[in-house]
Amino acid sequence: MLSITKCKKILNKNGIFYTDVEVIIIRNTLYKLAGVADNIINLQKKQKNKKTIY
Repeated sequence: MLSITKCKKILNKNGIFYTDVEVIIIRNTLYKLAGVADNIINLQKKQKNKKTIY
C-alpha cells in the first residue's frame, strides 16, 4: 500500500491540493476499484478456461 506521503506527492501535482483525509479516501477508493477490476479479470479467465475444456 502506498504511504499517505507518496499519495499526496502524486495527487498534489498541477496546483491541486488535497487534505490528508481526502488523500486517504481517494487511496482507499482506488484500492477497492483495483480489487474489483482484479476480480472481474479473474472471473473472465475462469469462464474462458471452462469454455476451452469442453
